[in-house]
Amino acid sequence: MSLLDDFIEQYNREYDYYENHARMIASKIEEQLFKKGIKAVINYRPKSEASLREKINNNNREKKYRSVVEIFHDIKDISGIKVSLYFPLERSIIDELMHEAFIVEKKPVFTLGKYNPRYKKRFPGYQATHYHAKLKEKNIPSRYAGTVAEIQVASILMHAWAEIDHGLVYKPSFGNLSVNELVMLDEINGWALSGEMSLKNLQHAMSVRTKKNKTFSDKYELTNFLILNINQSYFKKIRLGDIYLLQYYLETLDKTAFDNLVFFLKRVNSDSQESIADQLLYMLLDKYHPADKLCLQSYFKNLHLIGEAAKLAAAFISSWILIEKKIRNYTLSSATETAKYTSPDFKFLAGKQILTQAEATILENLYIIKNNVLHGMETISVGYLSTCLITLNSISVKIPARKKNTLKTQ
Repeated sequence: MSLLDDFIEQYNREYDYYENHARMIASKIEEQLFKKGIKAVINYRPKSEASLREKINNNNREKKYRSVVEIFHDIKDISGIKVSLYFPLERSIIDELMHEAFIVEKKPVFTLGKYNPRYKKRFPGYQATHYHAKLKEKNIPSRYAGTVAEIQVASILMHAWAEIDHGLVYKPSFGNLSVNELVMLDEINGWALSGEMSLKNLQHAMSVRTKKNKTFSDKYELTNFLILNINQSYFKKIRLGDIYLLQYYLETLDKTAFDNLVFFLKRVNSDSQESIADQLLYMLLDKYHPADKLCLQSYFKNLHLIGEAAKLAAAFISSWILIEKKIRNYTLSSATETAKYTSPDFKFLAGKQILTQAEATILENLYIIKNNVLHGMETISVGYLSTCLITLNSISVKIPARKKNTLKTQ
């Protein structure tokens, strides 16, 4: 039996493993797409035996495999996932999603193969981003932790064209294509690229409609609006963040929320450690406090907190908003409504001897808890959160109110 046959025999025994692995990756991507407010179609599969045989035979001409283990280590796309985006512009934030959800080994450079076509293409062909990535070890069976999958991200139109091109050009079942057939495939690629341009125009039209209606029907409209109305360079410096949380809070507010959100877009700070969504959420919380207590309770109900837990979480966040207002009155040299967003500086108050260093450290720890509560990241008992609230209030009273600087209004 050849080395290739040995590999295929072992692969067939482990086929269910790779199918489950691909399913887990796809499920994680779907979860992240929901949080970001991105629409896409997800497909996954373990590589077929025929595809593996062909790939290994091709690779072996140069790599000269010596063992089954070496082949498994070399083939990165045994578990394969395709992410087909509705809107091409959203590729700009997929990199953020991938690095949050997975351990990204590398973004391989995709090549179109080593064949020498008889027809010189007019259009660039396949436009996509590929990732070789592993699941993070938290909350997954350890046996899956080290396995790499290939994730291919492109528009739904580009993936459709690629399926046709790949099947006819690279894995021809009907013989080599004529020049005329290659010309037609090139034309279809042009139509796909033209379709992507139309989808981008559609995104802009949706944004204009959203601005006219002054409301977001869902998190997908919100994501689209933010992508098109924030300086594009920001996405290279800070994360977009979890849009569904921002949408949850906007749903609880009155009709003034849209105009305030648009205004706060100008205050997003690209040098902040906070994501764009979090900065906007915190600025809205600050704007609508203290009249938003019922809004906060509704927000937490969306995060599946009910009854006393929702009331306590709302009270905890309300106290945080109050203490952050106090801190910013000290730390901002000129408090203006057009100033860029800044996170509260607890050490500044310790340096001014308004608080002790120990109290500043406690606030830093409570700030992490605040973010976890707002994001629904962990289940915190009512008793523990009540203790945190008492501690927060006891420190807050030690920060004297300071007369606000003159504010520059809209």
